[in-house]
Amino acid sequence: MIAHYCGRALRRLTTLPRHFASSTSLPVDDGCGQWPVGVGRGSKSPGYSGVHDVGGIESLLAVRLDTRERPYDYWERTTHALLVTLIGKRHLTVDQLRRAVEQLHPEHYAAFGYYEKWAAAMAQLAVESGLIQSGALADPVRDPPPAKFHVGDTVVVREEVLASRWRKPHLRVPGYAFGASGVVERVCGAFSDPETLAFSRPGEDVPKQNLYRVRFESAALWPEAAASSTDTVDVEVYESWLAAAPTAHDHDHEHEDEGPYTPARRLADQLLDALVMEGVVSREELRQAVERLDAIGTQQEGPRLVARAWVDPDFRNLLLRDATAAAGELGIAAVNSTAPTVLTAVENTPSVHNLIVCTLCSCYPLSILGLSPPWYKSRVFRARAVREPRRLLSQEFGLAIPDDVAVRVHDSTADLRYIVLPRRPAGTEGWSEADLAALVTRDTMIGTAVCN
Repeated sequence: MIAHYCGRALRRLTTLPRHFASSTSLPVDDGCGQWPVGVGRGSKSPGYSGVHDVGGIESLLAVRLDTRERPYDYWERTTHALLVTLIGKRHLTVDQLRRAVEQLHPEHYAAFGYYEKWAAAMAQLAVESGLIQSGALADPVRDPPPAKFHVGDTVVVREEVLASRWRKPHLRVPGYAFGASGVVERVCGAFSDPETLAFSRPGEDVPKQNLYRVRFESAALWPEAAASSTDTVDVEVYESWLAAAPTAHDHDHEHEDEGPYTPARRLADQLLDALVMEGVVSREELRQAVERLDAIGTQQEGPRLVARAWVDPDFRNLLLRDATAAAGELGIAAVNSTAPTVLTAVENTPSVHNLIVCTLCSCYPLSILGLSPPWYKSRVFRARAVREPRRLLSQEFGLAIPDDVAVRVHDSTADLRYIVLPRRPAGTEGWSEADLAALVTRDTMIGTAVCN
């Protein structure tokens, strides 16, 4: 499904089938990068503005939201930092990025993760603007990446996780090897990825993967094997299923195991290499940008705003009237680094509960709350929040909103960035601002939780 990324292939990234612009049915994913097909929005809302527009999509109402949190991989944070740096240098704008993401071919939009979409969009914009030549980006189909592992390396076979997949995958890894450690006995070469081939059309280009022959001691595979046995089993395993065995240096983010080296992720690396080669950015700039990104939200800017509003009525009124100005009074920069956004606060009351979402992408007060969680970016959250907010809050976040309390959803789709001013818990009279701020979490300022 994932074809060329450069030259004429880059054009395919933004080529939409003719029928796509007029179809009333669009494919939708389950929030995990896979899409069921042939589903529509429902009779009450037949229109849509593109593949990214998922608010209220009916097919996603039955999909459970994966609310598990995970730290973003270093390459994802670097991709984010690259965008911030390019915008700061006036090479592109956030609106151009959105346009390029929205114009990705539906197959690519379906297959790519959040930051993979960003990488593909930035690559397209970099070529469009002449920052780099398209030839600087290799073709992952015809030019597979060099082997990540070598003969003698100790590797671990990844565990299979099926909980979030909407279809049964085609696996070419025997289950008895899941989680086992072995040694690379031979690098067999690059072959078309069979798990992609199984869902591709005949003759369609698919990316190549490196294949390894891994030798496992029988005792590592079978509980009945004697520990002293010299018997072994050799298994052919594709690179995406292998991880480096843990070492004493695993804490170094440059050596983190960051999942399969997908073609889109490879594109992100090549884009960075090309921009560095052309002198558009430097690696030191990117390193510093990643550090600044990692620091966002660590100063508890949001909780400080809420705590001050709880103890100071005048500040509360200012926060609700002009949250950007209120933030400025506390020395907090409320503007996102990628666009001149306006911070807006909405207040929970005994009769109203607020919930924040962005159905078109992932607009979010990053400068106040830090990087948004993966579930906030997911299509499932974006679809369900505007159509069934009560069920979403109750089912996925354990937050039951009483029937006599109105749920007010705020769809942040332009230049405003919202935070919820949660209700102050009872029994906190006389508490210091620091103690009150400790009650405030990111989720209470999104509206998926309340302060206790």
